[in-house]
Amino acid sequence: TEAIPVPGAQREDRDRRRRLMLHRLDPERQPFSFPLQHTPGTRTGAIDPGVLIALMRDEGLDAEGLEDLLYRRSGLLGISGLSSDMRELLASPAAAAAEAVNAYCYQAARYAGSLAAAIGGIDAMVFTGGIGENAEPVRQKILAQLSFLGLSAQNVQVVKANEELTIARHVLSLLR
Repeated sequence: TEAIPVPGAQREDRDRRRRLMLHRLDPERQPFSFPLQHTPGTRTGAIDPGVLIALMRDEGLDAEGLEDLLYRRSGLLGISGLSSDMRELLASPAAAAAEAVNAYCYQAARYAGSLAAAIGGIDAMVFTGGIGENAEPVRQKILAQLSFLGLSAQNVQVVKANEELTIARHVLSLLR
């Protein structure tokens, strides 16, 4: 079907719905229900192959255009339309920024809950990496969604990531 130009607020709503569709969100049924292997700033993570076909057909994307969309214009940036930086999204008053933050937190909680179920529960939660270390509001939202796990403040740790040291240790173990 052809896109019909829509003026003003209707255009904003149509654009929002398109962004949500591109990021596997269904605003009518399950807000923030798009699968991600990880919750990236600009990449989609896991995506149904049917979406790729629809993007190529409906949006006229070739392989390069699809790659650009999936790797550089999706994730937090694609949902918010503003930024891939969590700090900027948390500071923004825009509803689309809050939507991206909520999607991120939902996905993190969803995967943590799934892993907890797979291993029969968890005794502690560790946050690390840029967002995990530095975004208290994100940690709080994720923990609120995981409240059914019964974690207390004593069971939650924030650990500074040191990727360089981890890589060096792995390289050293390979050289031995």
